[in-house]
Amino acid sequence: MTENILGGEKADTVPFFHGSPDWRDAGVIFDYTDEEYEILEHCSNDCIWFIENYCKFKNKHGRTLVKLYDFQRENLELMSAEKWDPDEEVVVPVNSQICLMQSRQTSKTTSIGAYITWYAIFHHDATIFICANKGKTALDIVEKVKEFFESLPYFIKPGIVNIS
Repeated sequence: MTENILGGEKADTVPFFHGSPDWRDAGVIFDYTDEEYEILEHCSNDCIWFIENYCKFKNKHGRTLVKLYDFQRENLELMSAEKWDPDEEVVVPVNSQICLMQSRQTSKTTSIGAYITWYAIFHHDATIFICANKGKTALDIVEKVKEFFESLPYFIKPGIVNIS
């Protein structure tokens, strides 16, 4: 890229992926403020705080913060609990196998989408696989994750290389 610019090509100075302010472009370098560092640290250590303070979903009122129910908080605490493994020198989940038995219409898609958003941002070396009983349900979860990413403040958004 540097050679192209040195060769006379115009530099892409837009910090947004494909010019959309909803997505941060990969490779954008900027300085975080002390407050932004503190927020990022708090978010990385507390999934529920991140969701309740930064995950917004679209509704008839625009974008609204997610309001978690107690049972959703309990589920998220189970999913996000982590510990240090001194043998592997890596952070690992406390609960690696979780089965949720919940009725319909309990906002599972919203809470799981918000959790995946948190996990993707603060576990950048992880691979995330989304499956469901129907293809449409899996796509709904992916759309929810995209919606949450779009609503984040710029400094929290990860850089996007490709999105479909």
